[in-house]
Amino acid sequence: MEKREKSGMRVRRVAAAGLAGCLLAVMCPPLNVSASETITKENFDYVRYADDYQDLKEAFGYDAEALYNHYLTCGISEQRAAYSVVSSDEFDYVRYADDYKDLKEAFGYDAKALYNHYLNNGRAEGRKAYRNDGSAIGSQAGTDNTSTAAKTEQTGKKVLTPQEQKLVDEGWEWNSNWGMWVR
Repeated sequence: MEKREKSGMRVRRVAAAGLAGCLLAVMCPPLNVSASETITKENFDYVRYADDYQDLKEAFGYDAEALYNHYLTCGISEQRAAYSVVSSDEFDYVRYADDYKDLKEAFGYDAKALYNHYLNNGRAEGRKAYRNDGSAIGSQAGTDNTSTAAKTEQTGKKVLTPQEQKLVDEGWEWNSNWGMWVR
């Protein structure tokens, strides 16, 4: 009898997982190829994606692969913004060093070390960086570089990203049980 009960529980778990997969397939429309052409697995700024969306950060942390998979399967259709990481050739390492005294003391003007610091630590620490042409990396016109997670922490209130606010304005609600936006 006990063996039969365990088997029944296993069947229910498999059925629930299958149902969840079906719901995801219905709730997340097919990949919009044109929107993803500039974002690849190699250049995807997973740190900013996690920082911009607290729900994803709570679910995946800074797991680059999981965040990229979310972006492809649901993020694009949910109109979540994603950014590419600047290449080392575009990175203004002199300004990065000059902007942060601790980095200048640690690395001087070592372009490779400063670029690696930005990729591996600076983005997650919220440090601003710039391209050689003077444009800020990862910023949108009319917005600042402060993540919504940081704004939420500062104000004590949930701060929505522009994309999240747009979804709310269109009648969408965040379902924390499913981990997705629903109508």
